Amino acid sequence: MLEKAGLAKVVCKRLGLTDTDPDLTEWENMVQRAKRVEGTVHIALVGKYTALHDAYLSVWKP
Repeated sequence: MLEKAGLAKVVCKRLGLTDTDPDLTEWENMVQRAKRVEGTVHIALVGKYTALHDAYLSVWKP
């Protein structure tokens, strides 16, 4: 989305760099791999202040 909005051109102009079309092949491949990920990840939380009801609230609720 940023490339479609012309971010690369703005950054290159601001930094005085040669304006070239970026090669987003590797980025697009990484995005496609990330979209195909399957499975479950279990995360354990170990903490000192677990008795406080809201001590780790930001970790439990996205």
